[in-house]
Amino acid sequence: LYANQAVIAYRNARRMEQLRQLNQAAQLMAGAFDRKAVLQTVVKCGRDVFQAGFCTVWSYDNDSKQFISDELVAAGIDDENLSDFRKEGPRKDGVTETVLEQRWVDVPDIQTEQRSFLSAELRETLTRIGIVSFCGVALRVGDEPVGVLYVSYSERRWFSESERSRVESFAAHAALALKKAGLLSQVSRAKKAAEVTARMNALGDYDAT
Repeated sequence: LYANQAVIAYRNARRMEQLRQLNQAAQLMAGAFDRKAVLQTVVKCGRDVFQAGFCTVWSYDNDSKQFISDELVAAGIDDENLSDFRKEGPRKDGVTETVLEQRWVDVPDIQTEQRSFLSAELRETLTRIGIVSFCGVALRVGDEPVGVLYVSYSERRWFSESERSRVESFAAHAALALKKAGLLSQVSRAKKAAEVTARMNALGDYDAT
């Protein structure tokens, strides 16, 4: 009886700590307003919250239906490999496109899993970086996709339903923060354009006099 109570108490404490970490991460992501700052905060918090070796985000422009390579950010991946990913971009029918479409993908072992999106070249690249397993989740605000988040590990890992739930909850907060940053950026650009127009009109009025 006492052993069972101890196990229950441990599980409850663990859940509370996970919830605290998720809430803290949500506050940090919500507090970043610049898109670059949001993306950097997302990958840092994702790596910390899930105790992962790597965390990566591809942002997505729903208007052009394209991933934004310049905004690819990662925690745990060196600049050289990250630059290579940016140059190549997500491939058609590749893993990132698959995650965006299916909303969730998990790969416990990149060497043994037989998936159409796991090409020999991708396996080689991930192995070189040190990634053995990963999960990917689409970042969405309602029906609008805003990116793809990866949480990756340097060892085999089977993702439970509870882990998937936690990653998806984190992704929901990340998507909202990214969407908000995008809207603020649009407002800022519109404001600057209006100011330029107003100055030009004012100069025109001055010249007319």
